[in-house]
Amino acid sequence: MQLLNTLPHVDDLFMPLPIAKRIIDLLVEPFCIRENALSFWATGDTQILVVNNIEDIKIIENSFSQPLQQQIDEAINNPEFIEALPDDYVFSLTIHSADGHGLYVVRPITLTFDTNK
Repeated sequence: MQLLNTLPHVDDLFMPLPIAKRIIDLLVEPFCIRENALSFWATGDTQILVVNNIEDIKIIENSFSQPLQQQIDEAINNPEFIEALPDDYVFSLTIHSADGHGLYVVRPITLTFDTNK
C-alpha cells in the first residue's frame, strides 16, 4: 500500500510498469504538461492511495482516520471519475474541495472497501 501527497514518477509507484505509466498519464492529462500538474499538487491536499490486497484494507481500517476512511470509501464506491487500468486494476477519483483537490485510489477491480461495516 502507498499513500502519496505528491505527483509521483513512474518509479515511485510500486506497481507493474504498464499500470504505473497509465496512472501517471491520467494524473497529468487534465493539466496537459507535468509542470502544471506538479504546481497543482503542490498547492493543496490531493492524494493518491495505491491498494493491492485485503491486508492493505485491514491496515486502512485499523490505522487511518475516520475522515480519510470515508474519503477512500467514497472514491471506491461512488467515484466522480473511474478508469480501467491494465491487469484488472481501476483508478478512481473523488474531489473533496472547491479548487479540485481530491483522493485518487488505485486498486484491483475486485477489492472493495466499506466504512459502514
